[in-house]
Amino acid sequence: MALTLATYRGKVSDQSDTVVLEEGAALPPGTEVLVTPVGQVPPRRGSPAAVLRALQAGPEVTAEDVEELLRAIHESQSDVDWQGPFAAQETEDGGERLP
Repeated sequence: MALTLATYRGKVSDQSDTVVLEEGAALPPGTEVLVTPVGQVPPRRGSPAAVLRALQAGPEVTAEDVEELLRAIHESQSDVDWQGPFAAQETEDGGERLP
């Protein structure tokens, strides 16, 4: 098999996994080709590159957004009852009783 150094350009069609060559690029049917993607090819879903891309494209968080979140967290906090529901309670005469 002879290796030719001609370069052809084309695009993958929307309907199938077929490469459509630019006009003027005529290859006989059955010609074996090597396709090298050019340009921006999105990374495979779930790959490390895709995760990094998603992190870099995340929303812009401002200082005001952080303050609003901290304020909402603070407002939603409630007092903690350190005595459990089964803790003994003191009676009027100084004794203890279980609930």
